[in-house]
Amino acid sequence: MSRDLVHFEEGSGFRVEVALEYAFDVQKTGSKNKVAIKMTAVFETEVLLGFSANGGAVWKTKWIFPYIYDYKMSGSIDQGLYTGIAITATAQLDEDEPENTFGPELLEPDGLEDYAQQLIDLSESIKNMMEKDKQAGEEGEGGDEDDDESAGTASGGLLEKYERVISAANDKWIDLIEAPIFAAEGSLDPFYVTAYSIDVKFVVSANMSVAIGMSFQYEKSQRHTFTMMLFHRNQSSSETVDLSTEYFQFDFYAMGTLGIRAGVRAKVLFGLFSTKLAGIGLQLEAGAYARLWGYFYYCMSWEKGKDIESSATGAVLMEIGAYLEVNLAMEVMNGTFSFNPSIYSNEWPIWHVGERENVLDFVYDEEGKWTEENDDGAEIKYSIPLSFDMVRTRTMEVPSEIFRMRYMDLKEGGEGCLTYDGNKRAGLNAATSEYDDEERFFVEMSDPHFKYNPVDNTITVVPEEGVGSYEGTMTIIWKQPDLTYASKTISQTFNITWVDPDAGYCLAFDTKGGTTIKTKVYGIGKEVEEVENPTKVGYAFGGWYSDKACTRAEAIPSTMPAHDVTLYAKWIPIPNVYTVRHYYESLSTQYELTETTKQYNVYEVDETSGKKTRRDYIYTDDVLKAEELVRDNQIVPEGFEIDWSLTTSSMSVAPDGSTVVDIYYKRQIHSVTYSMGELKDSDNPDVVIRYRYRETIYVPTYFMRGYTFENWEKESGL
Repeated sequence: MSRDLVHFEEGSGFRVEVALEYAFDVQKTGSKNKVAIKMTAVFETEVLLGFSANGGAVWKTKWIFPYIYDYKMSGSIDQGLYTGIAITATAQLDEDEPENTFGPELLEPDGLEDYAQQLIDLSESIKNMMEKDKQAGEEGEGGDEDDDESAGTASGGLLEKYERVISAANDKWIDLIEAPIFAAEGSLDPFYVTAYSIDVKFVVSANMSVAIGMSFQYEKSQRHTFTMMLFHRNQSSSETVDLSTEYFQFDFYAMGTLGIRAGVRAKVLFGLFSTKLAGIGLQLEAGAYARLWGYFYYCMSWEKGKDIESSATGAVLMEIGAYLEVNLAMEVMNGTFSFNPSIYSNEWPIWHVGERENVLDFVYDEEGKWTEENDDGAEIKYSIPLSFDMVRTRTMEVPSEIFRMRYMDLKEGGEGCLTYDGNKRAGLNAATSEYDDEERFFVEMSDPHFKYNPVDNTITVVPEEGVGSYEGTMTIIWKQPDLTYASKTISQTFNITWVDPDAGYCLAFDTKGGTTIKTKVYGIGKEVEEVENPTKVGYAFGGWYSDKACTRAEAIPSTMPAHDVTLYAKWIPIPNVYTVRHYYESLSTQYELTETTKQYNVYEVDETSGKKTRRDYIYTDDVLKAEELVRDNQIVPEGFEIDWSLTTSSMSVAPDGSTVVDIYYKRQIHSVTYSMGELKDSDNPDVVIRYRYRETIYVPTYFMRGYTFENWEKESGL
C-alpha cells in the first residue's frame, strides 16, 4: 500500500497493489523432465481523494457605502478510481529439479510494479499497433509525436513478450506415453559373461513454452465543484467535470510454441553378467513430429462517448516432419543412474502451413521515413515519397521499398524487415525476397486512367484526348497469408498527380530509384529554380545526364528552353559492407552459428601482371565469391574444411549492406589404426576407427589367452 499515485499523478489518495504467484510441476514418475507451470495474478487499484474549500464575505456597494451582501463558500471534491487486474500463466519444459512450491507467495514490491507495468505496456502497445491507421487523408488526426512514440513501442511489447516465451523453449522433450513393444535379454557367450538387453518402446513426447494471459483496466475520475450562499441560496451552484476520460479495456493473449512427436525408441545395452548392474550401448529414436508456433491477441475497449471497439490479431506456423535421435546409453543399477549424451539429432520438415515472417506493418511512417540498424547497431535513416507527380511524363517507376514490410519471426521471436518485391533485385534486402509484389499485395488505382505494372514497378497514365491532368491514388493492401488473422487491414495509400499543360515546357527528373524530384513546368526563358540532389541508399549521386544510359552529361538549365527537358540521374556505387556468418559442425553433426564477422578483405588480380593487391573496400553491386574469401583471407581453422555443398557460392552486395554470406565448416575425419604388431593374424587383425576432429577417443582393450594387455604405443614419429 502506498500514497504515491501512478495513474492520478497530480492528485492525492492511496494505492494498493497485490500479486500472488502459484508454481507447480507436472512430472512423470522417474523422469527428470517436467512441465513447470507458473500462474501469476496481479491486482492494482488507486483511489483519488481530494478536497479544497475557501470562503468569505461577498461585498457590494449601495450608493457610496460598501456592505456585506452575503457569505459564500466555494469548494471542490476530486474523486477517481483506477482498477487493474492481470492474470497470466506460463508453461514450459524444464529439466531442473528445484523444490516444488505451491503458493500463494507475495512478490517483492519492485518485482510487482515492474511486472504489472509490463502487462499494461503489453496490452497498450499491441492495441496501438493494431489501431495504427495510415490511410491517406487522416494525417492531421494521428501525426503528433506522442502517438508515434506509442506506435513505436507497440510492436516492442508484443515482440519482446513473444521473444521471451520462445527463448524459454529448449530442445528437451518430455515423455507423455511409453508403451512397450518388444523386450529381450540374454548372453552372447555360453559362459554368460557378456550380457545384452534390447528394449523397444512406442513413445509420445512433447516440447512446449506457452504463455496465456488476460488483463482488465478501468479508470474514471471527476471533480465536483460547488458554491454555496448563506442568505441567497437560490444563487448556489454545482458542477461536475471529468478529470480523465472514463474507459475500460479487456485484453486476452496466448502465445508460444508447442511440439509433439511420436516414434519408436530402441535401446540396446551390453554388460558383464547382467545389464541391470551396468550397461553401455546405443539408444535410437525415430518417428514423426508436429510443431506449432504462434500467438493470438484480442482487445475490447470503450471510452465515454464512443462505441465499444474490439480488435484481434494472430498468426500460426505449423510444421510436420520426421526426426531421428541417436544417443549413447550408459546405465548403472537398473537405470538408477544413467547418462545419455546425444550423438546425432536432426529434424526434416516435410510440410508446413503459415509463414515464419509474420508481417506487422509497413516499415515507413506517415511521412515515408524509417530507420534500420546496421551490424554495428547504428541507426540508418531511409525515406520514400508518398506522392508521385507525373508532369508530362506518362510513365514513372516507383521505388520497390514501398513494399518493404516489418515482420516478427514466429520461430525465434525478434523483428526484421523484408522487401516483398521479387522483380526488383536492387531494393533493400531484395536478395531475400521470395514473392512478387502482385502476389502479396492488392494494388488498387482510384482513377482508371492510371495503370500499374508489377513487372517493372511502373505507373502509366492513359489520358483521354483533350484532358491535361488527372489526380488519383494508388493503394497497396497486404494480403494476409494462411493461418494469419488481423481485424485491421494493413494498407498504404499514395497520391498520384499527372499534368500535361498546353503552355510551357516540362523539366523532368528521372532519379532511377532515388528520391523523387517533382517535375516543373516553365515558360520559355523563365528562370529555373535550384534543385536539391537526389539520394539513393548505397550509391553516390554522379550528376545529371541527357540519356538514360548516362553517357552524355548535362547540367540543369538556368532558363527554360523551347522544348521539354528530361534529365537522368547517374549513380556511383559507394564503399559498402557485408556480413559473414560462420557455421561450425558440432560433434553431433549439426551446424551451429558460432561467429558473425564484418566483411573480409577483397583482393584484385591484375590481368596483365597477375599481381594480387588488397582492396580496403567493397562496393555496392560487387559480386562476392565465397571461394575467394576463404582462399585470400585464410579463415579455415585447424581441424575443419569447407562444406561447399552448403556454403553460399556467390552474392551481390546489397545497397543497404544487408548481404550475408554463410560459410559452413565441417570437421575433418581421421582414422586411428589399432594394430597387434607381431601378434597380428587373421584372428587378430588391425582395427581401424574413424574419428571427427576433437571427438573423444574411446581406446579399445584387447583380451588374448596367455597375455596381459598393458597399453597402446604410438607409432614412431606420431
